[in-house]
Amino acid sequence: SNTGILLGFGTLTTDNINISDVTVDGTNSQAAGIIGTINTGSSIKNITASNVNITTANRGGIIAGVSLSNIDQCSVDKSTITGLGNGDFGGIVGNMPVGTTVLSNCNVSESKLTAAAGHIGGIIGFASNTISDCTASDVIITGTSANGVGGIVGHGSNFTGTDTYVKKCNVI
Repeated sequence: SNTGILLGFGTLTTDNINISDVTVDGTNSQAAGIIGTINTGSSIKNITASNVNITTANRGGIIAGVSLSNIDQCSVDKSTITGLGNGDFGGIVGNMPVGTTVLSNCNVSESKLTAAAGHIGGIIGFASNTISDCTASDVIITGTSANGVGGIVGHGSNFTGTDTYVKKCNVI
């Protein structure tokens, strides 16, 4: 199952969405976030999240647990992600397994990201894609038994035959 505020699983177009003061309990979900899983063909941009708290077992991000489409111009402030299982967790998205997708112009600030195991990153937990022009500032990242912890990416892979590219990103 997929748990989300806007959508659990499917195709979605967003522009100029503001979400604040919300808690998502995805403890029994495969993916959790404002959107659980973003399917191919979606257009995700301009989502602003403040004081959003996500708890999930497998894959979680404040914007999305899993994304199979591009994400652009999203920002997260004063939010938390708590990963309970061995999964992928990130400030913007937990997992982006499609090499042709791009995560760009996104920012995470003053947030706390915690994972019991797996991969955790300030922007993305597990990536097989391009990440550009993103910033993680004043983010506390704790990977208790995680095998991939990073300020931008927790674990980069060529899972789909495409390398992970990180360019013009900052950790402050």
